[in-house]
Amino acid sequence: MCSRLEEHWRDLQTRWLTCGFARVWLIPAAVALFLILHMAAIGILQFFTRKPIFFVEPWFFAADYYQFFLGSQHLLRGGSLYDSYMFAVPPPFGLINVILVPLGFNAARMTMVAIILTACVYAYAHVVNWIRSERADQAILWLAGGLAALHSLPFYSLIARANLDACVVALMILGLIRLAGRPVLGGVALGLAAALKLYPMLLVIPLVIDRRWRTLAAMVSTLAACVVATPRLWRQYSTQFLGDRATEYCRLEIGRAHV
Repeated sequence: MCSRLEEHWRDLQTRWLTCGFARVWLIPAAVALFLILHMAAIGILQFFTRKPIFFVEPWFFAADYYQFFLGSQHLLRGGSLYDSYMFAVPPPFGLINVILVPLGFNAARMTMVAIILTACVYAYAHVVNWIRSERADQAILWLAGGLAALHSLPFYSLIARANLDACVVALMILGLIRLAGRPVLGGVALGLAAALKLYPMLLVIPLVIDRRWRTLAAMVSTLAACVVATPRLWRQYSTQFLGDRATEYCRLEIGRAHV
């Protein structure tokens, strides 16, 4: 009797693991479930401790974007983006953001949040399309992704701070997905991502290892074109931000060492 039950159970396991549900639904469903339980735990802790647990920015809404906004304001007034002390990204975003400054901070930050949400949906749509699953499987991927976003600490933090990492990641996803079919377009997307924030440059290492020379050339050329187009702003980035902040950081570390 036991042996029959064991065989029946193994047969069910084999059928389940080889069906489309297990292949496509299991991982996103598990991620979504984990994030839901994570946020539920935060809610339970807040209920019993009667204290707020800040899983989003506790200062004010769009604190990161406020620094970008100030930098763009300084640029419009003839100053430098980096006169705003916390403006900590390369110049292109500050230059583009000049368009939003006349709207005022409140309208500009809501526009930025809308851009972030659009970038998130765009990036996830590319991932779902890349998987090339059937319509039913795509539906569960969208459902799992939506549940994960609604119960995800990084997603809430991204919206609360109104940072531009969503745009950077969307460009990186577009670039990586286009590597096989359209390597030059993929390189351009990666170059634009690196122009917004420098960490996409880490992809140079796997591109060299994989000998993706066309993609690498397009990526470097795009970034170089951004630098050549606005040399003064990049000079300020290298001196006012990278140079001055590195010097200040070294002073702080030396001061801590002597304490």
